[in-house]
Amino acid sequence: MAHVIAVLKRPWVRVLLQGLVSLALIAALVFAARSANLLSSFRAISPAAVVLAGGLQTVGFALNSRRWQILLASAGISERLGNLTVLYFIGQFCSLFLPTGTGGDVVRTYEVARRNGRPAEAVLATLQERLLGLGASLLIGVVAVLYYLPLVPLQLRIWVLIIVAAGSVAIALLLYPRLLFALANWVWHAYGQRPLLKRLVQHRFVQRVIAVLRPIGELPPLPLARLLLLLCMALAAVLMGIGMYYVIGQSMGLTVGLMSFCLAVPLVWIVRMAPVSLNGIGVGEGSFVFLMSLFGIPASQSLALALAVLAVMSAAALAGGVLLAWRVARGSWGVARRIPNEPATGVAHEHR
Repeated sequence: MAHVIAVLKRPWVRVLLQGLVSLALIAALVFAARSANLLSSFRAISPAAVVLAGGLQTVGFALNSRRWQILLASAGISERLGNLTVLYFIGQFCSLFLPTGTGGDVVRTYEVARRNGRPAEAVLATLQERLLGLGASLLIGVVAVLYYLPLVPLQLRIWVLIIVAAGSVAIALLLYPRLLFALANWVWHAYGQRPLLKRLVQHRFVQRVIAVLRPIGELPPLPLARLLLLLCMALAAVLMGIGMYYVIGQSMGLTVGLMSFCLAVPLVWIVRMAPVSLNGIGVGEGSFVFLMSLFGIPASQSLALALAVLAVMSAAALAGGVLLAWRVARGSWGVARRIPNEPATGVAHEHR
């Protein structure tokens, strides 16, 4: 038994099992939707709608990159928007085609930190950008859940409340890291004299981590006006992602409005985070089919829509792979260089 557990802990075994789960879930969904009906649903999709969905995806990525740029500037890191947009596409490639959903965030954080020599600030800004997107998704999802409350099962309502509460706390602590440092100081003053905690904090590795993170605690808080701007940008980007489903669904003749997708899509994005299948493939499509069934949409149509959106996302991710290959071939990827820390956006100057 111990040998079996040791084998299951190996990364390649975990990835293989997740891939098998994804394939099994997709196969089960296709079987449940009946292949004839599924093919008919695919034929109903307009190529123009797919192109429009790709355009919405691109605009959403550009908005996310601009939001990331503002947060980096607030942390004292200056980067051109064009470079960050390219990194965002490369990150999508890594997130979708590497066996980890966070691989893209790690890659783009590493690249910005390597270029500027400020790893803690790069990590913080990237986490803030990601959590703002999550917060906007939760906000839209909660509004839609309240709008369709009679349709939503009781257990789903409870999980939505739990996710919103936990997400709100995490977002607040990372958007305003001084709160997190204040909480850590309170814990240290209350329990710091305990021998175990004292030895832990005095450990050389922990001391290095504290030294790296200390500049984060010294960063000025985000002004309320800038936070509202960032939140509006995040809401717009999330609506672009939801709009991908809407425009393709409209081309298929689905009899549901945008608000229905505002309920289903954010919940699908959250479900995809569960490390059950390979990058959420299969789990996300299954949850989308279930949620759309609340509005009377047949499984064949909702599955065809989910797979069409997955194809658009994969195309955008492959574009990121092409950009990565181009940078590697040109020799501009992985070459350590420092750029002057003069903000191009003018945001960081407000704190000086």
